[in-house]
This record gives sequence, C-alpha cells and structure tokens, in this order.
Amino acid sequence: MKTSVWEVWEYEVWGNEEEGWTVNDRFCIDRTYTIRSRGDFPSDYQIRKAFGVGFRIETDGDDTIIHVDRARDGLPIGEMLLNQDVE
Repeated sequence: MKTSVWEVWEYEVWGNEEEGWTVNDRFCIDRTYTIRSRGDFPSDYQIRKAFGVGFRIETDGDDTIIHVDRARDGLPIGEMLLNQDVE
C-alpha cells in the first residue's frame, strides 16, 4: 500500500451546463488529507470521499494534481494537490 498526503480544494462555480462553467474561487477544505492506495493514483471512491460527494466523477491530471468534475454535466468540483508521498 502507498500512503500519500493531499491538499483538497473545493471550487466556487458560476454558470450552468448550457452556457458553461466558470470557477470563481477555490477554498481549501483539507491541507493534510491522507490516502492509502494500491497504486500511484487514488481511486474514484477515495476522491469522492475526500470531497464528500456521492455522484459519479470524472478526473483529469497526473500523479501530483487531480482535477475533479461531476460526470453528468462537467461541473467543476475541485482539485487535489499532492503534498507528499509517505510510502
């Protein structure tokens, strides 16, 4: 198992699905969110848990930053930034 520590940032979003979304601001909801995962990337379940959402998500990014959107309409939810790998 791999342990990593993430900053979790939630977006304040304006707009709608038809006209598009605009990220107005972001707020840090946790600076030391710890995740134990089997690989280099947290699972969708672990990411949904970090944001406290139950709906399907889409993710984009790499092993140091993860952008999270709601799957059904592309609403930006937030991002996770890797603080450190603990191993």
